[in-house]
Amino acid sequence: MNRLRLICFVLVVLFGSSSWMGTNSVWMQLPLLTSSLPEGWSLPSYLAMVVQIACIGPLIYGVLHKCCCSLSSGSLIVAALLMAVVCQSGLAVFWSFTAGGYSVLLYAFMFGLALVNATSNVLFMPFMAQFHPSLLHAYFVGMGLSSLVPSMLSLSQGTSNFECVSVNGTMQPAFQPPRFSVSIYLWLIAGWTTLATAAFLVLQYRGWKDESAGETHEVDTSRDEEIPLKNGSRSTEMKTMSGEGEDIREQPSSHPSPYILLLLTAIVNAQMNGVIPSVHSFAALPYSQVVYHLGLTLSNIASPIASFIPMFCGVRSLPILSTLTGLSSLTTAFIVYLGLLSPSHLADSQSLGGVLSIVAVVVAAGLHSFLRTTFASSLRESGGGHSEHWLFWCGVFIQIGSFLGSALMFPLVNYTSLFQSAPMCRN
Repeated sequence: MNRLRLICFVLVVLFGSSSWMGTNSVWMQLPLLTSSLPEGWSLPSYLAMVVQIACIGPLIYGVLHKCCCSLSSGSLIVAALLMAVVCQSGLAVFWSFTAGGYSVLLYAFMFGLALVNATSNVLFMPFMAQFHPSLLHAYFVGMGLSSLVPSMLSLSQGTSNFECVSVNGTMQPAFQPPRFSVSIYLWLIAGWTTLATAAFLVLQYRGWKDESAGETHEVDTSRDEEIPLKNGSRSTEMKTMSGEGEDIREQPSSHPSPYILLLLTAIVNAQMNGVIPSVHSFAALPYSQVVYHLGLTLSNIASPIASFIPMFCGVRSLPILSTLTGLSSLTTAFIVYLGLLSPSHLADSQSLGGVLSIVAVVVAAGLHSFLRTTFASSLRESGGGHSEHWLFWCGVFIQIGSFLGSALMFPLVNYTSLFQSAPMCRN
């Protein structure tokens, strides 16, 4: 990888890390927020409702995108990133402000962050169609960092460190004070998003899109039959130049149907962003806080690593992709099964259940990230001159899948007795 491509790769990773960092950072602070704000443990349900309302953002953008073709995606992305910085800075200052017994400013700034994050699926991803396909992998690596960075900061902060002490004959958790405050944590996240904004400005206004693409094409000319061009496959371009195959949307035979890929994208993201986050605590906390945090941390590490793999081991076979999707679904089903067992242990074994809980959530994170990146890359490559169009719909189906997964699990977790919490300290 030459110097220019390496710089572009790093900049795209930073840009991609801004996609969901704001919302993830607030979720990582819930142990401290719930103990400080009047809503208590009902706070997550309020925040979940705020995030779902913010999903109107992709809908509005989709309508404007189809009706107002003159919209500048670059300018909108800059505005969205600046809005995220403002909201994160506002949270750092006003997160504890309440009125009428509600954390009104927390809800307001959370709505702004969720609006940016939800819209990033249909706004940020199509922007990557302007770059060489290899940099799309960098974007998904950045998406993995959007959960890894807040998670690592939360671990260093010590948000859930506690000891079990005896109170009136029963064991109760005694939480230790964090190493640094919620405000400092949120300022650090705001600083990271500012860095991501600067990275995007460099990508947008230094004119590196065409340069990086051009250099990559020059390097890859020895593999014309394998490496797609910036906006379509070489075979499609050759047909167009020779006057054959006038339909530029003709799909290369080596790629699955984009409609099937979109369906699989929705299935994978429903599990990744809806099902597993809803039940992971029930699947891990009965074994220990260590099991829960270890699974969360390792899965957040596995996600960006798995996003690298398609760069070196691309899969385009539909049977293989379908098999991997089925395997990821079975892994997700096992995590749900562990959650349904709560507060009991798998096979009445704390050690076996704890190990399998960690392994399952890490494997699921790796498979989901690999498949999400592979589906997006396939859609980008098979789109011919319409790669931006298919990446837009890829973002739409990511959001659809995430919403459906969350909508399915929310009532099951909150309004049924299927999932029951385990005591933090057992007598």
